[in-house]
Amino acid sequence: MQIIVAGNSAGGLATLLWVNYIKDRAKTKNVRAISDSGIFLDSPQFKTDVHSYRESFINLLKISNTDADPPITECSKAHPT
Repeated sequence: MQIIVAGNSAGGLATLLWVNYIKDRAKTKNVRAISDSGIFLDSPQFKTDVHSYRESFINLLKISNTDADPPITECSKAHPT
């Protein structure tokens, strides 16, 4: 049995973030990820110097379900805030 986790744009980012979590819990270790355009550049806006994507993700994390385990625990340990 093979499991393919795939997505594009925001789904591509979710693929990268969750594939290890899925692989750790799947009955098979034959889990593959296909991420299409799942990268968002964290660069400041030209005129305002605001990091829009960063602010969006910070707000998303604030309203997300905090009862669920994070997809990458090493990242959460390295960046607790």
